[in-house]
Amino acid sequence: MLPADPPASLRRADGTPAIERHGEARYTTRATLAREATVLEAAARGATARVAMVPVPWVEEVLARFSLGQDQAEAVRRLTTGGERLVCVVGPAGAGKSRSLAAAREAWEAAGYDVVGLAPSAMAAGVLASEAGIASRTMMA
Repeated sequence: MLPADPPASLRRADGTPAIERHGEARYTTRATLAREATVLEAAARGATARVAMVPVPWVEEVLARFSLGQDQAEAVRRLTTGGERLVCVVGPAGAGKSRSLAAAREAWEAAGYDVVGLAPSAMAAGVLASEAGIASRTMMA
């Protein structure tokens, strides 16, 4: 199985994938590329699923308890009201992903949803579990 191209929503204006650093060599295996392609395809299929949607007042109640930046709060709103079956959060270290996901987890759980994390590495899965309280696995599991 060859990897699927990322959907248009995950590409820059020049067509390159948004997760790639310009001009940087990247190394991987065919198995990893195939797993990543499976995740991207699942995300594309579930983009309009309209599942795991939390009522806006509930989201705002959770956000009132967290000290998040405006961009982080907006990310939580988007995550918890967008309705995608699979949601990806990408950002550099220290951007507040874990804190934002902790708030999103609280909102989803308040609405009765079980939250499951999927991370590209064991270290990332561990951070997601310890800092955001989301039971997580790696893409290799």
